Amino acid sequence: MFSFGFGLYAGVGAWFLNRKIHRIEEMLVEITDDLTIKSQYAEYLQEIFGNDSYHQWTLKELEKRIYEAKIYNHSLRVVARNIGNKKMAQLFIAKGQESSFIQIEHGNSENNYQEVFRIS
Repeated sequence: MFSFGFGLYAGVGAWFLNRKIHRIEEMLVEITDDLTIKSQYAEYLQEIFGNDSYHQWTLKELEKRIYEAKIYNHSLRVVARNIGNKKMAQLFIAKGQESSFIQIEHGNSENNYQEVFRIS
């Protein structure tokens, strides 16, 4: 009886976890599709940066802003929380480069060789 109850509990828990993962994957696909549209890309950046200028940033600044942002877009907030700030920032950089929405200015010794990204 105990093993049956435990098996039932584990099965239901696995089902709920599988559904949650599936919803997060769907939201991630929706966000990556949106990031191929320049206006939507800029809107997401504006939501992450808030009232501050979002026209120039480094990867570290973007990670910090994602961590600190009060994101109102439900899908963006859920995905950022579940995949992490670093991966979300890397996703923004990669999609921006892929769609030619951002320009990269390579760093020098003055800024520890950090690239500066600008929306173009």
